[in-house]
Amino acid sequence: MVAPHELKNKAFTRAMRGYNPAEVDEHFDFLLSTYTDLYKENDELKRRIVKLEEQLAQYTKDSEAIRTALLNAQKVSAKIIDEANGKAELIVKSVKESCDAKLEEIKTDLVRECEVLHTLRQMNREYAKKMQAVAAKQQNALAALPDIDGEVANADEAIRGILNTVKTEIEHSQERLPVSEEKPDDEA
Repeated sequence: MVAPHELKNKAFTRAMRGYNPAEVDEHFDFLLSTYTDLYKENDELKRRIVKLEEQLAQYTKDSEAIRTALLNAQKVSAKIIDEANGKAELIVKSVKESCDAKLEEIKTDLVRECEVLHTLRQMNREYAKKMQAVAAKQQNALAALPDIDGEVANADEAIRGILNTVKTEIEHSQERLPVSEEKPDDEA
C-alpha cells in the first residue's frame, strides 16, 4: 500500500486542456483524507490481527494442553473403571464361592441331622414297643397272682414273691434293650 505522505507529495504536470486544477485538488484532498483514514484503520487492523493471532496461538496451545489432559483423564478413568470392574468381579466370584461352600456344608449338616433324627425316632418307637411288652407282662404277672385277701399271714411272703417276679422281669427286659449313649427323642 502506498503511504499517504507519498500521495501528497506526488506532483502532476499541467496540460492545456486538462481538468480544473482546483476541482482536482479538492477531490484529491478528499481522497487523501479518506485514504489516510483507511490507511490508519488498515494499520490498526494489522496490529489487531497480529495480537489476535498471538492470542489464537496461545488459545491453540492451551486447547492442545486441555485436549491432552482430557485424553489422559479419559484414559485414567477408563483404567480405574476397568480395575474397579475387575475387583468387583473377583469379590462377587469370591462371595459366590464362599456362599456355595457354606450352602454345601449346611446341606451336608442337614442330611446328617435328618439321619440322626430318623434313627432316634426309630429307637423311640422300638423302645415304646418294648415298654408296652414289659407293661403287658407285668399286668399278666399281676393277674396271675393268687388272691391274698384272706391270707394276711402269708402276705409278707406273697409281696416278696411279687417283688422278686417284677425285679426279674425288669432285669430281663433291660438285658434285651440296646445300650445307647444318646437319649431317645420325645417326639415319636
